Amino acid sequence: MAPSIPAGLTLKSHPSKGRALHTTAAIKAGQIIAVFNPTLLLPSSGSLSDICTYCFKRGKPRSCKQCRVAYYCDAKCQTAHWTTVHKAECVTLSKSVSSVAQRRQMPTPIRALLQVLLTQGVDGGVLADLEGHVAQKRGQPGWADWELMAMAACAFSGLGTEGDTVNKATELLCKINTNAFHRFDADIGDHGVFLEPALAMVNHSCVPNAFVQFVGRTAILRAEGDIAAGDEIEISYTDNTTPLEKRRENLTQYTFECECPRCKDDLNVYQACATSPSADLNKTWFDDWDTKLRKHHGITNEVAVKTSQNAPLEALETIELASQVENLEVKEKAIKDQYEACRELIDQNLWAVSPLANILTEISILYSEKQNFAYALFVACFSACESDPFRFPAVFHPSRARALLVIAKLLSNTAPLAAKQQSAEHSTSPERTLYESAIEKLVKIDQVSLCQMLLVIILRGASDKRLMEWEVANGAAEMLYEIENLPGREQENSLIRLWQESPGDDESKALFHYAVVKQLDTLAQLGKQVLESDFDPKNQK
Repeated sequence: MAPSIPAGLTLKSHPSKGRALHTTAAIKAGQIIAVFNPTLLLPSSGSLSDICTYCFKRGKPRSCKQCRVAYYCDAKCQTAHWTTVHKAECVTLSKSVSSVAQRRQMPTPIRALLQVLLTQGVDGGVLADLEGHVAQKRGQPGWADWELMAMAACAFSGLGTEGDTVNKATELLCKINTNAFHRFDADIGDHGVFLEPALAMVNHSCVPNAFVQFVGRTAILRAEGDIAAGDEIEISYTDNTTPLEKRRENLTQYTFECECPRCKDDLNVYQACATSPSADLNKTWFDDWDTKLRKHHGITNEVAVKTSQNAPLEALETIELASQVENLEVKEKAIKDQYEACRELIDQNLWAVSPLANILTEISILYSEKQNFAYALFVACFSACESDPFRFPAVFHPSRARALLVIAKLLSNTAPLAAKQQSAEHSTSPERTLYESAIEKLVKIDQVSLCQMLLVIILRGASDKRLMEWEVANGAAEMLYEIENLPGREQENSLIRLWQESPGDDESKALFHYAVVKQLDTLAQLGKQVLESDFDPKNQK
């Protein structure tokens, strides 16, 4: 059964990719191309009790009283999920696995296949035409595991474990593995599986012109840059900001080698950004945006380019492990070791190259966990100015928006701190600490207005009502409402409203430059000082 292609898109054959989705009309950067409802959607086993199984909102959902595997935020979600899939799944899980603990620990691939078997049948239904690369996977290490998981799902579903049934189920599991999206949350990690056959037809590129954004139950396909009528839609299946070797490793499950310009010429993030049309969207963010984004020394300097290509990939794995450590002293030491492993990148100011870019995020998180919100803010701003624009050139990219929300939340913590410091006696000692000097500069910034304008920017990038259910947009809207209703801010609110209504006016541009660009730059400079003070071995006592 062929998938239903959304309006505005058409499926065409491709000489090397097999088939591809193309637009039928021109699409502007940031515009929604299509919205997809899931054929398969379920939380990962480790996230069952953290999110609603139906709407995927985080919170404290309650489990289904019968199977105790599905969790819901309210009766409405439970009823909707019961109608779509859980009616069959609940009975099957309860009868097949007597232990609640074992049901909850069931591997995600088995439960995903079980849902498909119960709703689509062993022949796959609407998933039948998807590519599973079965021939390439058969006989490889791990094939026996695929067969065992397929056999388990067949047994649970009541289809039996006859050879032909298990073979078909194994092929179906391969299709799920190849075409499903892994929903990722910055706070709780990989937390769900999403599959829709038409969306699965979108091909990969490490220089994509679109991206997928998950909002509630839906997957929203958005244009990363302007797309001409008839162009192929391409997204990145993996984190395309990582070095070539890591990208190729991550693409092995899809059994093809990417031949995009980024891979053919081994372009680093600076070189890829320089060729991206989305870089033009940063004009209002930087005084010297063209020099910063299109003429960065990481683009042409031979030493810098070679350094970026030889980034210490092993730190990518160790930084993920360090992020899970609860002991802050142990975590800090691990992060410092990883930071120093990137010394060549640091000396070349290649802050956007992985794993250094990832380490900056972990340093900011570490400071937050240590309740040092000022330093967390400084490093987050440094990352927002010196890393994120190169990694995600589109200003409305979800990663950019999420980073701005982090800064806004940190500002809500540092504003009271600065106010307290402002009323305290100031040290006149020539040997003031970096912290004292930094707080003095922080006091001079209108943090509330900066926070307010960052929240407006986030919401501007999610202005389509179909994006307003996104947790980042929700969080930004709630914070903005609180700030706009603070007493005594009538004048500031009036100026910010004028900027919102006419951002292209000279007065609005001047306000944005002073209240946002200049202040973020000041905070980012403090972030670099913090890194040099706390993470450079030469400055350690």
